[in-house]
Amino acid sequence: MVETVKGSALVSLVGIVDLMFSIQQVIGRTFRPMPLYVLGALMYFVINYALSLSARRLEARFAYVRE
Repeated sequence: MVETVKGSALVSLVGIVDLMFSIQQVIGRTFRPMPLYVLGALMYFVINYALSLSARRLEARFAYVRE
């Protein structure tokens, strides 16, 4: 379990670094940073919210209930 948490944190860090690098490249061509940073933040939020919601549903579905 601990290895999964560590791995997901590392993947998240790599994902945000890649996203920010791509945004920086586009900003270099368009010279309009604010709309692109807002778009990047929105994309990051939507992806993480969807993953969080999916994980919550899977956890509820496969929860082991002891009586």
